Amino acid sequence: MTRIFFYSTLLLFTLNFAQEADSTMDLSGGLGSLTIDGEIYNQISLRPEIPIGKFGIGLDFYLNINSSGKIHTADYDFSDFKSGVRTILDKIRFVRYGQNSDSFYFTFGNLDNVKIGNGILVNGYSNSLEYPANRKLGFNLGVDFGTIGLEFIISDFKYEPGLIGGRLNYKIMPGLDLGISVATDLNQYAGLSNKDNDDYPDVYDHYPNDPNKFSESLENYEENSEFWDELYIDLDQPNGIGGFHEWYENIPGLNHNKYKPQNSTLNEILGFSIDLNYKFNKKLNLYSQFGTLLANKEDLSITSDTLNYSPGWGVVPLGVSYNLGPIKFSSEFRINTKYYLFNYWDRSYELNRAIVNLGNEEIITKENTLKNYGKMSGIFTQLSGSIANILYLTSSYTYM
Repeated sequence: MTRIFFYSTLLLFTLNFAQEADSTMDLSGGLGSLTIDGEIYNQISLRPEIPIGKFGIGLDFYLNINSSGKIHTADYDFSDFKSGVRTILDKIRFVRYGQNSDSFYFTFGNLDNVKIGNGILVNGYSNSLEYPANRKLGFNLGVDFGTIGLEFIISDFKYEPGLIGGRLNYKIMPGLDLGISVATDLNQYAGLSNKDNDDYPDVYDHYPNDPNKFSESLENYEENSEFWDELYIDLDQPNGIGGFHEWYENIPGLNHNKYKPQNSTLNEILGFSIDLNYKFNKKLNLYSQFGTLLANKEDLSITSDTLNYSPGWGVVPLGVSYNLGPIKFSSEFRINTKYYLFNYWDRSYELNRAIVNLGNEEIITKENTLKNYGKMSGIFTQLSGSIANILYLTSSYTYM
C-alpha cells in the first residue's frame, strides 16, 4: 500500500486534564492531508498521552477520509490475527515507564532524543522523524543495579533497525564510574525507501507498490533467456555484439533494472566507546570519552594498497555537563583523526543513513561520508531544553 504523507498540519492543539496533583493527561491532535495509493485523504487525529503513575501511554487514533467522504478502512483491519495485531500496534505511539534519570526506565514505540553515555557515538537519536508516514517501534531501556548499570536501544522491531546499541557501566567508587558502549547499524542499505517491503528499494523497483514484481524486462529475460537469445541470432544481428542480452542492455533510453539483492551484500557500521565520569551531584558531571568507528575501507574509497590505514577515532579529554532542570548545558574539548565523526547516530540518522545518487543510481551511506572528515580539534558546546514537553530547542556551537 502506497502511503505518501504530505502531512501539512492545519490545526494542532494540546489540552491538559488534571488527574492528580502531579499527574496530567495530555491530548493533542491535528488535521492534515496525505496521499494513499494515489488518492488524497484528509486525516483527523487524536493523540492522548495517559499517565498511570510512573507509566505513560501515548496513543494515536486517526481517520483518513477522501473527498467523497469514504473512510480508509484498511487502517482498522481486524480480518485476521496478524492484521489485527498490526492495527493495534500502529495506534500505539509509545509505552514508557519512568524517566532516563531514574534507576529503571524504558520506552517502547517512538523514541526521541536518545543518548548513550555522554553521546560520543549516539546523541539525540530519534526513530520518529518520519512519523506518522513511517511508524517505527523501538525500545530503549536503562537499569541501575547499584554497582553495575545498563543501557540498551533497538530502534525498530518492525523492519531492519538503524541502531542497536548499549552501554555497561561500573561504579568504581561513589561518584566515579567507567562505561563501555557499542553501537551498530547491521544494514545501512535498509534505510532506503521500500514501500512494498520486497528486496528491492523503490529507486530500483519498477513496481514499488507490488511485492511480487520488480522489473518486467529483466524478469522476462531471465525466465526465457534461451528463447530471446535464439531469436536474436535468427535476426542475424551484426558481428561484434555478444548476444541479445548485451544488445538489449545497451539500447539507449531504456531504464533497465540491474539491481539484484542477492548480489548486494549487507553494509554495516560498528562503533565502540569508553568513558569515565565523575558526578559531583545530580546536576554536575565531569567526563572523558573515547570512541572509534570501524568503517569499511571500500566505503571510504581506500584501496587495499593504501598504507597505514586504521579506523578513525575521536577523544574528549575533558567534558562537562550541567543539568538546570528543563535546560541542559554541555561543553567538550574534542580531538579526532581522519574517518571519524562525533555523534554518528544523531537525530537525523534515519534520514541520511542511506540515500541514492539519482545520476548514477549509486547508494551513498552515511559511512561513505566519513572520507570527507580529516584530523581536527576544538570546542563543542550545546544548550538544550523543552517547554512543557511540547517544544524542544537545541542550540550548539562547534569550533574545530
